[in-house]
Amino acid sequence: EQQRVALVRAILPRPAVMLMDEPFSGLDVQLRERMQEETLALLRETRATCLIVTHAPAEAIRLGDRIAVMRAGRLVQVGKAEELYRNPTDLFVARMFSEINEIPFTVEGGALRTPIGTFVVPDLGDGDAAILCIRRRAIRLAPSGQGLPGRVLHVKFLGDLALLEIAAQGFERPLVTVVREGEAPARGSEVALVVDAESVLVFPAEAAANSEP
Repeated sequence: EQQRVALVRAILPRPAVMLMDEPFSGLDVQLRERMQEETLALLRETRATCLIVTHAPAEAIRLGDRIAVMRAGRLVQVGKAEELYRNPTDLFVARMFSEINEIPFTVEGGALRTPIGTFVVPDLGDGDAAILCIRRRAIRLAPSGQGLPGRVLHVKFLGDLALLEIAAQGFERPLVTVVREGEAPARGSEVALVVDAESVLVFPAEAAANSEP
C-alpha cells in the first residue's frame, strides 16, 4: 500500500519525466507483477516518460520500450528487448537476457567446427579461443537417431518445466536445456538433441573473463 500511495503521489502532478529506482524491490512475486501492471497503466494514461532502474532483466523486458544496459558505470548496449536478446553485443548482455550453455572452442579456418555445425567467426583468427553460446531453449529433444546422441545425467523439477543436464556426443561439458515437466525423460535415458543454429552465439574467449557484473 505504501508503494501504491507513493506512486500515486508521484504521478498526480502529471510530471513530464519520472525516475523510479528499483520501485518493485522487496515485493513478493504476485504483488510485484500486479504493481508493474498498475504502474504501466498509469504511465500510459499520463503519457509520462519514465526511466526505471532495475537489476532484473525480466522486469526490464516487461516494462521498457527501450533498455539501456550498463556495466561498471559504462553503457554497453541500448535497444529494444528483442534486439538485446537476439543480437547481444557481448557475452555480458547475452548472459543477462538468456540462459546459455558456454562451451570453449578454438577457431580453425575462420570458423568454429562443432558437433552441431560450423559457425563462421570473421573477427577471430586461427588458433584464437572462442566461446560457443547455446541458449537452453534452443536445444530440443528429438526421436532417437534424428539428432545429436546424448544421455540424461540429471533431471530437476521446476514446476511446469524440468531442467535437463545432458552429456552430448562431441561436447566435453554437459548441455543444459528445459522441457515441459511431463515430457522430461528419466535420468540415464538415451536421447537425441536438435539445436536451433540461429540461436547460437559466438564471442571471443577473453570476453568471458571481462563480462562479469
